[in-house]
Order: sequence, then C-alpha cells, then structure tokens
Amino acid sequence: MLDTYLDNDLLYEPDWYLAKTKPLSEKLALKNVQTIGHVAFLPIVQMVNANHEEKEVCIFPGYIFVKSGSYNNELPDIRSISFLSGWVKFDGVVSSVSNQVVCGLMSYTKELNDEGGLWARFEIDEIVEIFISGFAVKAKILKEPSSPYDDALVLMRFMGRDIKTSVKWKYISTDQVKVTKTKLPRGTRGKGRVIKNGNSKYLVKH
Repeated sequence: MLDTYLDNDLLYEPDWYLAKTKPLSEKLALKNVQTIGHVAFLPIVQMVNANHEEKEVCIFPGYIFVKSGSYNNELPDIRSISFLSGWVKFDGVVSSVSNQVVCGLMSYTKELNDEGGLWARFEIDEIVEIFISGFAVKAKILKEPSSPYDDALVLMRFMGRDIKTSVKWKYISTDQVKVTKTKLPRGTRGKGRVIKNGNSKYLVKH
C-alpha cells in the first residue's frame, strides 16, 4: 500500500496534517482514521533489540499524518475520531506538512525496513561473544553484517586455535550494543517550524 503513496502525482495533492494521538494509541488512531475514509500515514520501523527481539516502533510516537479529504483542504472533525486528541497547531492554526516531505519520509521508512529496520551494530575489531550450543566464546569482529539477517565474519579462539568463520548476527552479543544511526529525510528549505520529538525533527508549515 505504501508504494501507492510514492507516486509523483502525490506531490501535487493536498497537504498532510499532524494529528496527536492518545498515549500508545498510534495504530488504533490510524485504523480509525482510515476506516472513515481518510488517507493517513504512520511511520513505523522494525527494531531488533540487544536481546534479538523484534518489535515495531513509531518514528514519531504520539503523532500520525492525515491527508485532507478534499482539494479544499477540508479537515475531518477530529473530535469524532477515537484515540486522537487534537491537531498540531501553531498560534492557533492547524499546521500542514508538504507532500514532498511526507513522500520523502515514506521512502525513507520503506528503505529502512527493507534493510532490516533498526538493529544492533558491531564495530570492526570489537570483542564480542558468540553463543554456540549454550556456550559463550569470545571473538573479534572482522566484517560486520549488512543487515540483521546476514552473517558477520569473526575471528574466534576455539580449542586452542584461531578460527575465521561466519556467524549469524543473532548469535552475537556484547555489553555495549550500538543501534544503527538513522537520518530522517531533510525538509525543503523555506519558512517552517520544527517539531522536536526525542532525537527527531520534522518541518511543519504554518
């Protein structure tokens, strides 16, 4: 469905608007907005934590993007939609986000998920532990995997010998796990305001 939104024609359609959701209710709010016939977008990425557990996380917790239902930029009555608490406003005016920016965010989200989402990374020459049949063996990273589904090349000491071998990412552990650093697509230059949410920011017109 996301591919449908990435068509060039989308750049010329009405702007998007940021709606605030109730705590931990982004997916429920998205479903309700879509059920009543409005186009909405929730940037979600897969994340693999240090314990190799997979889960979905929202890039902008507490917000969803909603497209105007007509070319007159007529907004739905947010009070009638469950799990939403209001529109994002500046100086009392509902703020919009351009199609170009949202399309960039859609492309970024799709690309990130296609590459395995957010996942723990290891550095070259980093000392890690490889778990084999219930045993932990010290090893050094020689080549890191390109995704959480690929192998890493490691050098490990096993039965008195140094052995180079490929190991699945999920069998590697370290006390200092790094998560992939990601950059959100840049907004277009011009007047705008920045919505800050954790380490992320987003350009909003007003």
